[in-house]
Amino acid sequence: MIIHDNEVLGPEHLAELGAIFEKCWAAFGSPANSERLTEERAQLACTVLRLYGLRQLGPDQVMQTALRLLKPSTPVVNSASDGKRH
Repeated sequence: MIIHDNEVLGPEHLAELGAIFEKCWAAFGSPANSERLTEERAQLACTVLRLYGLRQLGPDQVMQTALRLLKPSTPVVNSASDGKRH
């Protein structure tokens, strides 16, 4: 598998990458909507792959960074509104 330019991942790196993805996905949680599920898994996979390809982060750092980038932010309640979340 080619990640960046001509860099190729061997079986040991693919196994590590798969383990990182599975831990991230378990921590990310699964949405009820199957279409959204597919989109979010693909987005998470691309993010993990890109972070892993940087070779500057360890497995735990890849996971934490991917989750921080992709976790939905908490909705903010506008105090001037009627209390509905936006």
